[in-house]
Amino acid sequence: MSSKIFRDPLYNYISIDRSKDKWLLDLLDCPEVQRLRRIHQLGVSYLTYPGADHNRLAHSLGVLHLMQQAYQHLEQISDDEETNRGRAPLFAAALIHDVGHGPYSHLFEPCLGVHHEEWSKAIILDEETSIHMVLKKVDRSLPRTVAELIDSRNRKNEGEAVLPNSGATPREDLRMAQELRFRRDEFPDECGFNNQGEFHVYPKER
Repeated sequence: MSSKIFRDPLYNYISIDRSKDKWLLDLLDCPEVQRLRRIHQLGVSYLTYPGADHNRLAHSLGVLHLMQQAYQHLEQISDDEETNRGRAPLFAAALIHDVGHGPYSHLFEPCLGVHHEEWSKAIILDEETSIHMVLKKVDRSLPRTVAELIDSRNRKNEGEAVLPNSGATPREDLRMAQELRFRRDEFPDECGFNNQGEFHVYPKER
């Protein structure tokens, strides 16, 4: 069975294997995900910059594509049971992490006093949503696991966000990402975490 191909302006081609990951296509077809087509990634920026008209659905597909690439690298390093068990939660979280976004993306959050991650979690955990039903068919615990991955408060210690059942801190994840994606002399900027656990990129002196 062939793969479903999406033409992307940034990554060119994004594919989902119909035989292995049909559940991802079912997830993509959920109305809670399809509504992201109508939500601008950059809020109202397109009113000033007409070219900034990409939407949250395109963004979510791009995040899934990057997660697929990262997971392929991870499989080459450690193809064990724990790695395999993390595949579905990581792919699902990548695709649906933004389903809680409202009109104009982040601009609506101060008005309602709620972060979009909270809405995303609520949609995923609501047993009546299509998203919840698709995830539950894959694994009964998958909705809860994906919601935990999206939860920005999911922290082991202050400044050390961790994935469920994982001991990796952001600093370790960042180091691994650098090693996988770049040789040290190719990495474009210095980056890291400050004492508050916030990620920053510090441009190198040219």
